[in-house]
Amino acid sequence: MILYTRELAGRVSGRPIYVNALNPGTVATGIIHSRFLFDVDMVRSLFVSYASIFGWFYDQLAPYISLTPYGGALTSLYVATSPEIRNNNSRGRYYDAVAKISDVHEFAKDEQRQKDLWKLSESLLEERGFKVPSI
Repeated sequence: MILYTRELAGRVSGRPIYVNALNPGTVATGIIHSRFLFDVDMVRSLFVSYASIFGWFYDQLAPYISLTPYGGALTSLYVATSPEIRNNNSRGRYYDAVAKISDVHEFAKDEQRQKDLWKLSESLLEERGFKVPSI
């Protein structure tokens, strides 16, 4: 995601468009062990048992180690609406919970990788008949 984000940020840098990536953090939503996640035919019953146990333990610990859904939304809301993003010309950055700028791995800073992934994505879309707009 950060490779795409950084490439897109570079492509729209002359416009009033601010592109950033984020991780909302661990959010206590209660969906970690939802039944729909385990009703797929290929999932074995043993896995379902262990996953359900993990889900139960997670639910017990979640209030102590996770953000509330409200808290989990804060980073997304900040990146989408804060005037600081525009004022600080924040583009191609990575935000961790709660709205903290974090450094990314050197791999993600490689501009050639960003361009290569973008080109590969365009070519795969075109092979499947999608018109790829220029940015």
